[in-house]
Amino acid sequence: MTSQPNAETSAPPFSDASFDAATDYYIEHTTQTSDPLQLRRLASLNCNAGKLLFQKKDYADALSCYTKAVQLLDGHSCFNSQDSDRIKALNNLALLSKKLGQHDKCIEYCNSVLQS
Repeated sequence: MTSQPNAETSAPPFSDASFDAATDYYIEHTTQTSDPLQLRRLASLNCNAGKLLFQKKDYADALSCYTKAVQLLDGHSCFNSQDSDRIKALNNLALLSKKLGQHDKCIEYCNSVLQS
């Protein structure tokens, strides 16, 4: 049985293979009526992709994935600054920024974690 899109949701359903396009859509169109489970799933997929890219030493693309995860979680009121997935993504952004020599961004991400 396949799930049908919710009549209230204008975003198309996505598969794990097409999460990048869905991520971009949700970052652009997230509202307080967006499905938080869908946002959480997309954020998780981006974090997993970031982890794989980090292991391949593709730091710039990993940074992009973790940034998108934070944007998704920041875009909805049901996720607060103490959300554990958001904090993990920010920690990874700090590490990646350090590896890329972006020390000011590293400090910024660390401060975001400490303020959470």
